[in-house]
Amino acid sequence: MSVDISPHSIFSCSMVSVTFLFFVGTLGTLMLIESSLFLILFICGEMFKKTRRLFLIYLSRTVRYLPRCVRYLSIYLSIYLSIYLSQSVHYLSIHLSLFIIYLSIYLSIYLSIYLFLFLIYLSRTVLYLPRCVCYLSISLSLFIIYLSIYLSIYLSIYLSIYLL
Repeated sequence: MSVDISPHSIFSCSMVSVTFLFFVGTLGTLMLIESSLFLILFICGEMFKKTRRLFLIYLSRTVRYLPRCVRYLSIYLSIYLSIYLSQSVHYLSIHLSLFIIYLSIYLSIYLSIYLFLFLIYLSRTVLYLPRCVCYLSISLSLFIIYLSIYLSIYLSIYLSIYLL
């Protein structure tokens, strides 16, 4: 069982940052354009008191709504970044648990094979107990395999719970 990590989380984090930059850039550009238009109207239309009054009202509203917009944007970004961070930690825990399972199975198979070979060699040196030693080596090999699989599964479960 293998889990493929697609670059979705990295791509999504980059898309969130691009969205943030686009939003801030667009907001800043629109505010700059509108402020420039009102400033031009304010400079050119000094005789018109309404233009000046409208510019001051617009400027006060922009200053009042800008912190709220930044606050909503920071909440939005913190929610999405926490989601992507938790997904990446989850994928990391899955890969670590799979690594532990594969490593323990690999080590248990090699240990059982070498134990089996050692006991076969020992049985050749001792002439009277070859069949008993062979059965003993097989049973010890199976015991090591079962024990390692059992421990690897529990270690991976505890590791995934700990990392989540």
